[in-house]
Amino acid sequence: MTASPAVRQAVLLVGGLGTRLGALTKCTPKPLLPVAGRPFLDTLVTWLARAGVEEIILSTGYLAGSFEGFIREGEASGRWHGPTGRPVTLRESREAEPLGTGGALTLLRGQLDPRFFLVNGDSFFGCDPIRVAARAEALPAGHAVMTTRAVPDTARFGRVEADATGRVTGFREKGVTGPGQINAGLTVLPAAVLDRITALPCSIEQEIYPALAAEGLLHAVPQDGFFIDIGLPETYAEAQIALPAATRRPAVFFDRDGVLNRDSGYTHRIEDLTLTEGAAAAVALARANGFQTVVVTNQAGIGRGLYTEADMNAFHAALNAALRREGGWIDAFYHCPFHPEAQIDALRHADHPDRKPNPGMILRAARDMDIDLSRSLLIGDRQSDLQAAQAAGIRSGLYNGGRLVDLLQDILNAARP
Repeated sequence: MTASPAVRQAVLLVGGLGTRLGALTKCTPKPLLPVAGRPFLDTLVTWLARAGVEEIILSTGYLAGSFEGFIREGEASGRWHGPTGRPVTLRESREAEPLGTGGALTLLRGQLDPRFFLVNGDSFFGCDPIRVAARAEALPAGHAVMTTRAVPDTARFGRVEADATGRVTGFREKGVTGPGQINAGLTVLPAAVLDRITALPCSIEQEIYPALAAEGLLHAVPQDGFFIDIGLPETYAEAQIALPAATRRPAVFFDRDGVLNRDSGYTHRIEDLTLTEGAAAAVALARANGFQTVVVTNQAGIGRGLYTEADMNAFHAALNAALRREGGWIDAFYHCPFHPEAQIDALRHADHPDRKPNPGMILRAARDMDIDLSRSLLIGDRQSDLQAAQAAGIRSGLYNGGRLVDLLQDILNAARP
């Protein structure tokens, strides 16, 4: 059982000049411009990290030295990590001269995974990278997947045209007015695409994507969600309010043992992992409805010395891999190792605020992930889970067996006007 997502690497294109923003980018690269008090790029890195991306390469050019401080600060803060807390590796690939969006990839020959995400560094699309990667994994080697989004007017962006199966058939240049699908800035590419870059500079949008489409190797995955490009003064100003509002989303909190997986008693061995009926479908349903997905689990077995946090993290990685095979994914795992009778002195606590029925894990996740608790809910299998939800001020549902997805659907239906 693999514990790693099949697409674990991303290249972020952050080397552009940002000339349309005028004086704003004279001293600061466009992706590092502040949006609501944090660099825009920080939002992209966090988004990819929660989707299980383990290595992010910044393809830099203009004012490349500015990114060194961004990387150092982010690593020092520890805020870039995957669902199980594993730090994300962030590094730079610097152009000495402009090579184009495709040419910049040639500096990474021999360093790319068989499949990797390619992401525009000046736009954010609130789609689910897990679903996009799953589509790519279902295709033969050598095929690529591009996320697209419907907009009322494609004139500023150019248009992506596809047939009924999703295969991209062509592109229309910028200036074509009217509604349509646009390239939303997240693509899954095969590393073999580098073999197509034979002359520099090279534009991946104008040379590589059309060539892939002509050979039937490029597939569109239309996705809904918030989209913003900060490349114009007016859209950059809009992002100051719109981006924080869009990334602040509700969550479905899941207890772990007895809810997502069978409870075998202090469950921690990967070989004991068995999903409950409808668990993966429930997590997928939550994500499809715009919820973040978070596990909050008491783990007294750590405090009792029965297993380690490393054992638990390996189990969580395997759990996510199992969920992912059926369309689910957990954005973050929170655990409480404290217990009144813990054998490890440092973890012995009479009433730790994180230990359910206390709401500490829920409240901590809400702060870390900017979760809208007013629209969130929790599913557990014990009264202590429901009490924690009540203390946090969120809805809850008690799972007593059967298909977990059916319980979640009932809760969602009951909440609709």
